[in-house]
Amino acid sequence: MHKNDFDSDIRESLHQYTTPTSHEKEVLWNRIERSLNDEKPLSRKKSFRTKRYPIGRVAFGAVAVLLISVLVLNPSIGYAIIDQVKALFPAEKKGEVELEGMKESTDLKRVIAPESEFVIYYDEGSFKRIETEKQVKFVPANPLPDYIPEVSMTIEQFPNIKPEELAERKQKELLKDFTEVGEVKTMTTPIQGFSLFSAKGNQWDSPVVSLFIVSNERSGSFLITNRYFLEGTEGWGSRLENMVGEFKVITDK
Repeated sequence: MHKNDFDSDIRESLHQYTTPTSHEKEVLWNRIERSLNDEKPLSRKKSFRTKRYPIGRVAFGAVAVLLISVLVLNPSIGYAIIDQVKALFPAEKKGEVELEGMKESTDLKRVIAPESEFVIYYDEGSFKRIETEKQVKFVPANPLPDYIPEVSMTIEQFPNIKPEELAERKQKELLKDFTEVGEVKTMTTPIQGFSLFSAKGNQWDSPVVSLFIVSNERSGSFLITNRYFLEGTEGWGSRLENMVGEFKVITDK
């Protein structure tokens, strides 16, 4: 189905239901998360390329609102629609990353964070997710030697700070500790928003921090922080930036 037709069908369905309360929204998100996380992963014996559905933030947000309304009034129909959400964001899919001019196939695993209102796929062959109180964080699946600087990705939300303001704040913070801090740049790839690059020195092991700042589709921002080291730019840096392209904001607005 064409994306515009999909959005139109969802919007028409929305008019059939009442507006849910905040509590009902919270209950729904918990149900979605449990349902999605309970889904069994693809068998490793059957590796295939999953079709990437061209459904954006608007479509997923509409699905979320519809799910909220339907689950309140008719749970059986609501859970049927959850199956459609699973189709939009399968538990696992195949990806591809370019490393030093060579393309490499990757296995991507879904992480959906209803409380933070985003979904991302990460390279589970190279990274693992670790739990933190206020962030979603990914670190190398196999620990690196102690002499290697930190390699990680963290995702956090700033609900009341707009992207432009957050970018300026982060640039000032980086100028205190890093010898090289670039200008805030507007970007469209790997994601739409702002980017900021910084490095501490020019040695092979000089720490690098690469920031990506995107709107949360309300009055705030998401901050994605990639950490690696100078010599790892073409390796770890490329893998992390590729994951940034798999980040999607989900909203019921």
